[in-house]
Amino acid sequence: MRNPSLPRVRLHPRRAMPFWCGHAWVLSGAIASSSEPDLAPGHLVLVEDDQGRAISVGVFHPDAQLRVRLLDVAEEEVSVTHADALPAHFWLDRLRVALDCRRRHGLPSRETTGYRVINGEGDRIPGLIVDRLGDTAVLHVTAAFQWAAAPRWAQWIREEVGVRHCWVTVDALAAAREGLPEGTQLLCGDATEAVTFLEGGLRFRADVAQGQKTGFFLDQRDNRARFAARIQPGERVLDAYAYTGAFALYALRAGAAEAVAVDSSASALEGARAHAADNGLDSRLTSVQAKVEHYLRSCVDRGERFDHVSLDPPKLAAGDTAVDGALRKLRHLCADALRLLAPGGQLFVSSCSHRLGVEELVRTLREASGSARVGLTVEGTSGHPPDHPWPAAMGEMRYLSALQARRL
Repeated sequence: MRNPSLPRVRLHPRRAMPFWCGHAWVLSGAIASSSEPDLAPGHLVLVEDDQGRAISVGVFHPDAQLRVRLLDVAEEEVSVTHADALPAHFWLDRLRVALDCRRRHGLPSRETTGYRVINGEGDRIPGLIVDRLGDTAVLHVTAAFQWAAAPRWAQWIREEVGVRHCWVTVDALAAAREGLPEGTQLLCGDATEAVTFLEGGLRFRADVAQGQKTGFFLDQRDNRARFAARIQPGERVLDAYAYTGAFALYALRAGAAEAVAVDSSASALEGARAHAADNGLDSRLTSVQAKVEHYLRSCVDRGERFDHVSLDPPKLAAGDTAVDGALRKLRHLCADALRLLAPGGQLFVSSCSHRLGVEELVRTLREASGSARVGLTVEGTSGHPPDHPWPAAMGEMRYLSALQARRL
């Protein structure tokens, strides 16, 4: 039986297929009409195709380009009209499923206490990302209705996950799109901004108030292990775009004689040195504050050699118009990295933009190897770890791609 109190949002013809397949974001341009045009943010609506067939209930925001976030629920399963009124069990059931999935992948463990608890739509919890960092959780809110629910989420996360402290953060993009206050604040627990946690047996710190995103790039955990697995004792490693040096630490723990961490941020490199000291690896870490492209070129000019190079640049293509320029920059970076590699050496390159996926990385490396006049063999591709799930219908959530190659 239909809920007569839910307003209807009808899509344009030929726009419904992604939502029948499980896509959760209805942009304003896909909407043909609404039965109640003056809805407040957070109101629940029923999204229909152009024939009036019900697809799913979603949360409405009248001023955002991302107009409706679908909840993957049928109309008859909802008896309220606003997201704030959804009962606790609606979200708790989904949180518990997410936690069970992490446990099945061995998270948390004695060696890893930093991982993603909730990955938004990938866990059927739109508008919210939660990272656990030891005894602290950081809630990254991207939707207005989840901002209103943040105190409740903090309570649930403390009870279900077992953390002591909860922070909430809103980045500049979400603040602009959803009309939210930008910044990071403590929700519960003690006001400790620097938190410690384990990843793969290594001890890391994260500054939840000043760090990027939720304080640490947990999505590269498996890739750091893959990179380190090829390293032999005594080899030399370059960690380019090192941030706080996680790739370098994995390499040093694997036996590298030296790891050079390069980043343009002095504070990030300070974190890298602190991480190395915390793990007893500081004597073999060299930190260099420089733009990576300049450092690579200077190493080429000096005839330096590395046995392994990790290139983990920030997002190079924020929009479609930036793709060509991003590919050019990445090609130049990879070509210089290959010129530095000793024969048999490993190049590990990552992209954190869904517009530059595995195929684009393969093509870029092929062109870079031609520019550098060296042969190259691809040994593997990878992406997100399993605590970063994404719906099959939402390729834009598959933002992380990585490629492992060997110089011939």
